[in-house]
Amino acid sequence: MIEKFGEPSDCVKLLTRKADQVLPKKLSPKQILVQHLAACVNPADINVAQGVYGVKPTLPTVIGNEGITRVLEVGPEVKDLKPGDLALGVSTLGYWQSYSVQNSETFYKVDNDLEIATAAQLKVNPCTAFRMIKDFVELKPGDVIIQNGANSAVGVYAIQFAKCWGLKSINVIRDRPNKSEIIDELKSFGADHVITEGELRNVEILSPILKSIGKPKLLLNCVSGKNASDCMRILDNGGSSVTYGFMSKQPLTIGAQSMFKDHQIKFFWMSRWYNEREPSKRGEITDMLNNIADMFKRGIIRPKSSTLIDFEERNLAFKGSNNTKYIFSISK
Repeated sequence: MIEKFGEPSDCVKLLTRKADQVLPKKLSPKQILVQHLAACVNPADINVAQGVYGVKPTLPTVIGNEGITRVLEVGPEVKDLKPGDLALGVSTLGYWQSYSVQNSETFYKVDNDLEIATAAQLKVNPCTAFRMIKDFVELKPGDVIIQNGANSAVGVYAIQFAKCWGLKSINVIRDRPNKSEIIDELKSFGADHVITEGELRNVEILSPILKSIGKPKLLLNCVSGKNASDCMRILDNGGSSVTYGFMSKQPLTIGAQSMFKDHQIKFFWMSRWYNEREPSKRGEITDMLNNIADMFKRGIIRPKSSTLIDFEERNLAFKGSNNTKYIFSISK
């Protein structure tokens, strides 16, 4: 839980409470009792703890934006879930705990055959990549996308979806000591080209790439700042820039060339997409989750490398990603 905002290593506290202190004696008609099996540690969770995320929870609160649960008990009017089902709530916060009571109408059944660590990552990153590629530009096989932060979890899924749908990808990463390791990893996921921020500004390196595959029609931007401006500079006429993050903590600066090239500047937040569809368009959410889960099961996509940790080891995740995704293994 957090009782005050601050750096996660200081403000996230591990508490133990008896069931009768936090759980009701009886479920209401549409409630479910769930056991939390695993939960991700995402950049958004860090920002929530720091108090700088787009939405601030009322304190004190359990945080954690993404995870997977198993249904233990259902209220008498629950129809779509039964004990034993894997399930997740797309508008649910508070995944960093062992048990909770939830509204069944905000939870979705997940394929029981999915590995727990994969199911825990279903809600945010693959869905973000899926929606951004599908919803903003009508792309056809052979078209090109460019993205920064390409070794992020969203970036890894964007590479795989692009490959699956016949698109080409240019993937921008920071220049770092383990650059060759990251390039090899992204190529293994299907990246066509992986370049550093410096190489993005190098005409001798960039020109042959654009000549061979064409200019990108879509930019996925999670970095902003100068990096995003450099990516936008090579967008095709009529191309779209979709911003879903500000990892550089710098503003999104739009150059004059975007006006002359009729660039479309757009933004995306996965939580808003979910909120706009609950409860009236639940079918869209179900279809997407089932589609992506099926792609995982068939080996069409695979998750970024992850590291399972206990709550007691949380500071490992708070220190930095180390090119891995940290996941709390809650119920062994």
